Amino acid sequence: KPVQSKHVPTTYESHELINKHLQQYILLSGLVQPRALYMSSQAEYVAIKIDTAYKVMIKTTLGNRLRGTINALCNTCNRSAAIRADMSKRKPKPTEEQIKQAIRDQ
Repeated sequence: KPVQSKHVPTTYESHELINKHLQQYILLSGLVQPRALYMSSQAEYVAIKIDTAYKVMIKTTLGNRLRGTINALCNTCNRSAAIRADMSKRKPKPTEEQIKQAIRDQ
């Protein structure tokens, strides 16, 4: 038999304590427990929700990684900085929108 600390309640004792005060907690908090009807369809709904969230996350992550890789291969940051520096030296000074458009056109 394993030695148990006097300060840490066992799982059984914790469950007894919870069960002892559960009804009082439900009444005081106004908690409405869901009915356990059609649990299989509820589980299927939750599974579909999880699957959809996973697929969306994968698509988003893949898109971001792909975009980052393409930007790194094309040296986008350095090219944008060079265009911005070159255009800001011009007279008359171009607007921010004109600079952004020049970067997009490259």
